[in-house]
Amino acid sequence: MIETEIGTDVIVIGIVIDTEVVITVMTGTTGIEDLIRTVSDVVEEAVAEAHQVIVAHTRMTGREARGKKSHTRKRDQVEESLRDQIDEFEDKMKSTSKELEHFMKKDPPVLTMDEMRSCVQTIDKLSTRTQEAVETLREINQEEVYLDWDPSNYPVLTKIGTQVEKFSTLWHLALDFHENYEKWYFGPFKGLDTAVIQKQVESMYSTACQLSKTFNDTPAARRIAETVRGKIEKFRTHLPVLHTLCNPGLRNRHWDAIAEANGSPIKY
Repeated sequence: MIETEIGTDVIVIGIVIDTEVVITVMTGTTGIEDLIRTVSDVVEEAVAEAHQVIVAHTRMTGREARGKKSHTRKRDQVEESLRDQIDEFEDKMKSTSKELEHFMKKDPPVLTMDEMRSCVQTIDKLSTRTQEAVETLREINQEEVYLDWDPSNYPVLTKIGTQVEKFSTLWHLALDFHENYEKWYFGPFKGLDTAVIQKQVESMYSTACQLSKTFNDTPAARRIAETVRGKIEKFRTHLPVLHTLCNPGLRNRHWDAIAEANGSPIKY
């Protein structure tokens, strides 16, 4: 819109373009041709400036839109990746739970060394897998908080961890005692520290008694715990003899006398 006001010596031209007012003041007497040229120049300049503003605004709006779209796309990717991670985690939990359930039913008729070593290897693997699951869940919870999700909670993981810890104690106890029993009962007496052995045996016996109570509702595990407890208890009765045989004051003549009374050679 163009407005003009003509006075005696002053002509004022007001041009309104896109809500902005452009004012040109001309003094003195001016012909109509000069007036038209002036108006044309002013309009052309104003239109060019307005165009630059519109172009700049359009570019900025486009960048903002692309930025929002990119952010949304990245969030979608993160959410999808997290869902996949949760699905994988739940599958592993189901697999571990099933394997542990099967392991808990193990009830070998005879506790052979091979059987005990195999069980220790299995429970150690389950223990490692459980620890890894705890760490994975911690990472999942961190991502969930970042995405403003409610943190996932898996009580089954806590239950698995508790069971794994109990069975790990059971099978490690069984293997440790039998390995030491071979050394204490059938090995040479020289070098044995009976004070240390006494402490180990008492600790093993206490643990075995606790496990017998702990596995009150798990018949197979309870039978194993009671079997180990019985063997430890029987070995405890031999500790006074072991103390005597490990007496550093014994000489070769003493060992010869003991061997003769025993009717067979003795490793000392």
